[in-house]
Amino acid sequence: MTVTRRVGGNTVQVEPGSIQESGVFNSVVRHFDPPIDEFLVPPSTQQVQKRDWTGGGVIVDGLATYATWNGILADLAREEDVKLIDFEYRGFKWVERRGGWPSVYTSTHQGVVFETYNHPQLAAQSVIYGEMMTWLAGVLDTNGLSGGFERLIGPPIP
Repeated sequence: MTVTRRVGGNTVQVEPGSIQESGVFNSVVRHFDPPIDEFLVPPSTQQVQKRDWTGGGVIVDGLATYATWNGILADLAREEDVKLIDFEYRGFKWVERRGGWPSVYTSTHQGVVFETYNHPQLAAQSVIYGEMMTWLAGVLDTNGLSGGFERLIGPPIP
């Protein structure tokens, strides 16, 4: 649905979008906007950071949210004694080698530059995910994984 105008107070008029019915409908729409900074570590104002994300000695921009989330997953994997496929490390290694965050999230199509935000551009995807999964398949094919927790970072990033 699309909000077309504010009628007054908490009342808005909406267009139905793809609803195929007609008539008058009574509906209740709730909007919940929690104070997100109380839950984010670090808070949103401190998410964009420049630091050495991979331990490789290169300072690059990044989003701390990824490090926080990956830390949570690593703790869970360690607790459950299972493998962790660390795509975050590979993403930051790509950024480190290519000179910054835009090298992952900026694409060009027919001469137009655009931001891809949450999804890496194709060249980065090929290396970050594709090469990792090819490497992992080879390791699994040779029974090369032992039991227990291990952080898998895959082959070197070119």
